[in-house]
Amino acid sequence: MLGLPKFFIVTKIIKKSASEVRMMLLTRKKIWELESRYHCSIIGICLSKYDVEKLARKFSYSPSGDEPYHHEHQLHIFLVSLSSEKSGESKFINKYLDKKYKNRVKEYTKLKDDDSIWELFLADMQNDRISGSYWAVMTHPSASEALIKKIYGKIHMLSHYIVPKHFKYKTKLQNLVEEAACLKDRMEKQYVEFMRREKELLTRIRELEKEAKIQASTKKLLNQMMHQWATNDNASQTQSKSDVKELKDGSWQATNNKRITNKEIKRLKKENLRLIHSLEKKEAVIEKLESETENIRKQIRFLKNELNKPTTSKVCSCKDKNTEKCPGPDLCGKRLLYVGGQNSLIPYYKKIAQKHGAVLFHHDGGKEVSVHRLPSLLSKADAVICPLDCISHEACICVKKICKKSGKPFIPIKSSGISSLAKCLEGFGERNN
Repeated sequence: MLGLPKFFIVTKIIKKSASEVRMMLLTRKKIWELESRYHCSIIGICLSKYDVEKLARKFSYSPSGDEPYHHEHQLHIFLVSLSSEKSGESKFINKYLDKKYKNRVKEYTKLKDDDSIWELFLADMQNDRISGSYWAVMTHPSASEALIKKIYGKIHMLSHYIVPKHFKYKTKLQNLVEEAACLKDRMEKQYVEFMRREKELLTRIRELEKEAKIQASTKKLLNQMMHQWATNDNASQTQSKSDVKELKDGSWQATNNKRITNKEIKRLKKENLRLIHSLEKKEAVIEKLESETENIRKQIRFLKNELNKPTTSKVCSCKDKNTEKCPGPDLCGKRLLYVGGQNSLIPYYKKIAQKHGAVLFHHDGGKEVSVHRLPSLLSKADAVICPLDCISHEACICVKKICKKSGKPFIPIKSSGISSLAKCLEGFGERNN
């Protein structure tokens, strides 16, 4: 193409597809050029908590609210929204990620086909280099759309598999605490037994030392008797040899006993060190389990206090039930649709709504139940409540659009906790008035 006119070269490039042009120019994709569904996983996987806070300060963004977890979620949503459009902020994020993972990007740039990229990505997963590899693959100029969807799907499913494992510890906690207590008691008894045996062995060692002194004096006596053999007759020598043999046998037995005792002492000391080390580990486990137990107890106390609060509901006596004049925090049988949240807390959601005189029914936001059921459920509801920390971006946008179209109130709350729902229901009546 060196001898061709410039307009011919430009015409050739224009006739190529976007992916072919990128391959010709060998330029990597920018974060705002990627599909919006990939931004959430890129921000969540490729940026640490420190990185997110640093970028938020750079862009002069301050989250609202008092809950640390809610702050992190707000920062995450903020950076995801910035990444969807080309701007100074999105350029800075792209440059920040390129600089942070420049070594992995350089390594992946050498690869030109899907098979080699996929093989290196699997190896990086095994070696705990997933963050940099994910960024390098998602922006790789040679990576096909099929490969990107494949890697995105694998990362997406891994996030689902990891979360349930955290809750398994809750069911095993009590058993581990009891087991640790039993082990601690058992080791204490073993330690007492070891100290007793060590004391006995020390007593035995002192006895053997006395026997060694006797052995030394016996050896001296043997030398004297051997000196007498030169002058005594054969009969006397025979008798003396018999006496010497008995003394030697006794001396060997004492030496052997001492060697066995020393060996046993060394073994017991080694066993004692092992038991002490094991005890320290178990004590650390017990301390951790006690801390986790206390956290769970605090959560249970909060739920009990919330559910045991006296209700001021006047559903039966309210003359303005189901009218615009419905008073106060008492909801007078209103039907509320709760979209998202935690499945384990659904019974508590319903009980708190019942205390305020409302009927609450639930949709999980598309996790297990299809989002196509939302319009039919919404037609039965007077209002929709949506926790922002426990619902996908797509489901939240879908619910908001349906509410706007049908004219139903859309009430977003900060978190899926019991307290957030309770505060929402207390102020619901005032908003209606």
